[in-house]
Amino acid sequence: MVFNNVFFIFAFLPLALAMYRYIPNQMAKNVVLLIMSYIFYAWGNPVNLLLIVLLTCWNFVTVKDWANKSDKKVTQSFIFTIVLNVLVLCTYRYTNQIIDLVNTYFETSIRTIELSIPFGLSFFVFSSISYLADVYTEKSEPQDNLILYALYVSFFGKAGSGPIVQYNEMEESLSDHLMTTELLAKGSAKFVRGLVKKVIFADQLAMMIASLANNHTVLGAWLTAIGFMLQIYFDFSGYSDMAIGIGNMFGFDWKENFDHPYLATSIQEFWRKWHISLYSWFKNYIYIPLGGSQVSTLLWIHTMFLIWILTGIWHGANLTYLIWGIYNCLLLLLERFFLKNILEKNKKLSHALTLLFVLLGWIMFMSPDIFTAIETYSNMLGMGSGFLDSVSLFALRSYLLILILSCLFCTELYSRIETILTLRFRGRSILINLIVYFALFVVCIACIIGNSYHAFLYFTF
Repeated sequence: MVFNNVFFIFAFLPLALAMYRYIPNQMAKNVVLLIMSYIFYAWGNPVNLLLIVLLTCWNFVTVKDWANKSDKKVTQSFIFTIVLNVLVLCTYRYTNQIIDLVNTYFETSIRTIELSIPFGLSFFVFSSISYLADVYTEKSEPQDNLILYALYVSFFGKAGSGPIVQYNEMEESLSDHLMTTELLAKGSAKFVRGLVKKVIFADQLAMMIASLANNHTVLGAWLTAIGFMLQIYFDFSGYSDMAIGIGNMFGFDWKENFDHPYLATSIQEFWRKWHISLYSWFKNYIYIPLGGSQVSTLLWIHTMFLIWILTGIWHGANLTYLIWGIYNCLLLLLERFFLKNILEKNKKLSHALTLLFVLLGWIMFMSPDIFTAIETYSNMLGMGSGFLDSVSLFALRSYLLILILSCLFCTELYSRIETILTLRFRGRSILINLIVYFALFVVCIACIIGNSYHAFLYFTF
């Protein structure tokens, strides 16, 4: 089940909200919310829900048992449980990808294994590690209630692609997250905003990219690269907005996951603004435990390479992801040690260079293999089939408006429009916003019904 689905929007979500609203007891509310989350998890493949339940119980019981162990035994148990969770993730995520990789690059014919990865397993494991680490480092107390712990790792609002809410950030609200009119209104607006990003922007850009498949002109290559750069932002930030909005509806108030990353004037700033919850997870559970910035320069560089290699591998076993991770690490090192002073003197130049380097990185990220990425780079430099053809020119004419609007709405334009409407209409601003959001919602539903289904990009990670 996905958020941009008519059944989810008009049946599943309203039913969950109604039950949560009218069930009087808070614990009963949480039980219902957990059941709905498990239904959400099991929608595509009910069998995979068993793995989620087993891992949930294992992690919960393991942590509860730490109270009866010595410090040495607790450390051993902590390490073993972390390894177990990661091993499960790697088995499902990478077994067939590694087999495909071996078959592709070594021309073998090893048969793949019938493994269907449980929905949102990566984000489930990251949440589980957050709980284990927070309790182990005494940032949080062990959870006494299995229902509340299961709700933390499995809540359908963040199950598919995050955000990765750390346990210490959600601990207090688990037992007491009230549905209020203010949060319901805030969450509904956030959900519609995310739906607009996905349906009106990301899906249209996906259609443009599809129309340019196998186009080897300069214009076609640049349109594909720029289109993907915009698509992945609107697709993933749209999902995050919808997830945060759903959390708001049920009384959770989570941090933003994207902060206009394409306005960044450095690579470092870009990654602080992009997928903020993943950035914070790596920072708190890998970077800081390895010494952070309080170590020698050489050790810091090793830590940075480790984090970015892990980031690349987390996205998949394909070599393009690994190269993409190393590429970003090298950019950060180059920026810190050689270009920092130069870039700080000219913000416009640094902004343009940041966008260019991010764009080049996304080409490697979106390519199925290294050869396709190299071919795209070559086409962008004019080594393909000329500057343009009828197909690339038609795509430009057909999607020029959505490209312009996408570039504009990557900025803070939407927030500024809301502010202007609020100041302009004052007392009537709530009504105006309600009309605008309702109109946008109707347009999105019409697009969902009229167009073919487009999955969220990050569902593959």
